[in-house]
Amino acid sequence: MGYAENRSNWTAASVYRHPSGSVQGFGGTSERQATETTFRFAATDHDVFFNGHGPTREYNMTLPGGTGYQQGQTNAEALVNIQGGDDVMPPLPTEATICRIANRVSGLYLAPSNNSPASGANVCQVRGAANNTGQQWKVSPVDIRVGGDFSYYRIDNAKTPAVRLSVDRWTIDDAANVYCSTDNFDINQQWTIEYAGDGWFYLRNRQSGHYLQVAKATTAAAYRSNNRNINQGVFTGEPNQQWRFLPADVKYDADAPAPPTALTATPHNASIHLSWQAPADDDATSYTILRSTDQAEWHVINQGIATCAYIDNTALPETTYYYKVRTRDASLNLSEPSAVVSAATTETPACIAHIACDSLTDSSVNANHAAILGTPTLAEGHIGQALKLDGSKQFIQLPATIACSRELTVAAWFYWTGGSRWQRLFDFGTDTDHYFFVSPSNGSTSRLRLAIKSGTTEHNGQQAASLNATERPADFRPIFNYVGRSQFRDDPMLNASVDDIRIYNYPLSEDELTRLINGEALGIGDSSPATHTATSAKGDTDDTPTYNLDGTPAQDSPRRHQIHVSRGRKAVTL
Repeated sequence: MGYAENRSNWTAASVYRHPSGSVQGFGGTSERQATETTFRFAATDHDVFFNGHGPTREYNMTLPGGTGYQQGQTNAEALVNIQGGDDVMPPLPTEATICRIANRVSGLYLAPSNNSPASGANVCQVRGAANNTGQQWKVSPVDIRVGGDFSYYRIDNAKTPAVRLSVDRWTIDDAANVYCSTDNFDINQQWTIEYAGDGWFYLRNRQSGHYLQVAKATTAAAYRSNNRNINQGVFTGEPNQQWRFLPADVKYDADAPAPPTALTATPHNASIHLSWQAPADDDATSYTILRSTDQAEWHVINQGIATCAYIDNTALPETTYYYKVRTRDASLNLSEPSAVVSAATTETPACIAHIACDSLTDSSVNANHAAILGTPTLAEGHIGQALKLDGSKQFIQLPATIACSRELTVAAWFYWTGGSRWQRLFDFGTDTDHYFFVSPSNGSTSRLRLAIKSGTTEHNGQQAASLNATERPADFRPIFNYVGRSQFRDDPMLNASVDDIRIYNYPLSEDELTRLINGEALGIGDSSPATHTATSAKGDTDDTPTYNLDGTPAQDSPRRHQIHVSRGRKAVTL
C-alpha cells in the first residue's frame, strides 16, 4: 500500500494489508550500517488510530542506528497497527503502565501463585482484590535498542518489579509453563500485544511464538476455577487466550453498560456538535463516537470521550454524516449503540477558526485548536501576546481539515525577523507535490511569494498581486497544515512572531481586509453569516465562480480561482 526508503541511511518503511485484512505499518534497518531515521506514516483521506492512539493523520516511527559499520547496530525493526472501522483497540501503553490483566473466559486476574511474586513462582489466575499489588502488573514497551524487533512489551510484577512474566526454560512447546523470573530480560520475557477485538488482546511470546492462556479445560467451571494454571499455547483464538488490561483499581465486570440516550446533532459552518444523555445506570466512564456516510460502514472517529458532548470538526463540506454513540464502562465493556442521528455542515460564510497564539485555542464554534512542538515563547503581539517561533525547531500545526472549504481566507499578523529564504508564513499541503504556501522571501528576488500546486504545475503569486489558478486547496485536501514550517524537508523554519490567526471559509473583500487591519472582530465569536456577497475576490465576471450564501453556485463557470495577497496584515484569499 505504500513504501519509502532512505538509502543513504540504510532504512526503509512500508504500509501493507495483513492477510487477516488489518492494515499495518513496518519500519526496518540494515543490520550493519543503519543511521537513525524517522519515518512519518500519513493517512491522507481520513483520521485513523495508530496502536489505538488517535484520531490522527500521522505517526512518526524512529528507527535507531549505530555509530558506524557494524558498530552499535541493533538490526532494529518495528510494527504499528493502523486502525479504522467500527472497532478500534484501546490505546497500547507508550510508557510503563500499572494495570490488572483479566482473562475473557474466566474473568479472573493474572497473578503469581499465592500472590507471592518471587523468582520461580508459578503464574495462575485468581479472584483477588484490586488493592493487592501482587495481582498488578507494570506493562512497559521495550527499549527501541533492545535488538531486532522493538514492538514488544515487558510485563513486570508491580509488587516486585524485578520479577517478570516468562516462559519456562525458553521452550517452544505447546502448553509449556509460564512463571515469574528475574532473568536478564531475554526474549522469553518479551510479549507482543495483538488486538483480538471488543477490547480484548492476545499476548504472544517472542521466543516461542505461542500465546498466553488459561490452561485448557473441558468444562466452563474448570476454566473459571481459582488458581488455575497459566501456560502458553498454539494460537486458537479462543477466549482462554484473550486478555484485557484494566485500571489497577477496577474489579472486572462482564456486564455491558446501557447506551446513551437523546443523541442530537447540531450543524455549524465547519463542524457538527453532538450531545447526549448519560445512561441511567451510571456505569459510564467514557464514550465512543461512530460516524458513517451511508449507515452501512461505520468508523470510530474518537474514543475515550469523558463528557456528554463532542464537536466533529473533521466533517467535510457537501457531505451528510450519520452518528451513533456507545458507552464504555470501567471494565472497558462497550454498550450497544445509541439511536442514529444525521447532519451536514451549514457552510455558512464565516470565520471557521480564530486561534489566539498565546494559548493556541480556537474561539470559534468549531474548536479547531492548534498545537506547537516544544515550549512556546511569548512576545508582544499586535493583538494581545504573540507566539515567537525560534527559527530552528518550532512551528504551529493546524487541524488536518482546516483548509477543505471550497473558498478560503488565511489571515494573521506576522513580525518577521529575517533569515534564510524559503521560510514559510504558512504551508498547507500533503507532500511536495500538493501544497499552498506563502513565503516572506523567495529563492530569486527575496520578495513575498505565494504558490499553489496540486500535483502538476506550480502557480505563483507576488506581493499585493493576484493570479488565476486552476487549483484550490480543497481539491487536494491538505492534511499537514503548518504555520512556520514547509512541506519541503530542507527549507528553513520561520523566524517570526505570529499573532491572531484567523481562517474564513469565504474570500474576504477589500473592505473586510481593511476592517481586519483596523482591528475589527469580523465574524469572531459566532458562526452567523457575513454581511457580504460571497464572490471570489477580484474576479472577472465571465470566468470566476460566484456562490450564493448557502454555498451553491449562482452561475455555471469554468473552474478558475482568483488568489489574492494583501499588504499590511498578511491575508491570503482563495
